[in-house]
Amino acid sequence: MDAIFEFFNTITDWLTTDQYSFWEELVAYVLVQVTIWKIEFMIWSMQFSWGVAHAILDQLNISAQINQLWGNADATVAGWLTFLRVPDAMNMVLSAGVTKFVMRMVGFA
Repeated sequence: MDAIFEFFNTITDWLTTDQYSFWEELVAYVLVQVTIWKIEFMIWSMQFSWGVAHAILDQLNISAQINQLWGNADATVAGWLTFLRVPDAMNMVLSAGVTKFVMRMVGFA
């Protein structure tokens, strides 16, 4: 007889207290998984957009045009700009701008 009372008492306890904890843990688990999926998707979309932007820059042959213009510059000015790493900065800004354009066009940003 005690076993029957214990069984119903366990069910009552689960319905009154443990059920809330179960749903709370379930919702927390689902939110964590969705957040992880979203972060992984954002990383994938960034890599994808950068690849497309890199292909666009290769197609437009912008780096060759920049190198041609760089060769036409005065040697002293080109030396100072190279010392200040202006070509690297231009490359980063150009890559970032095209990547941002691709991300907006595809709808990731």
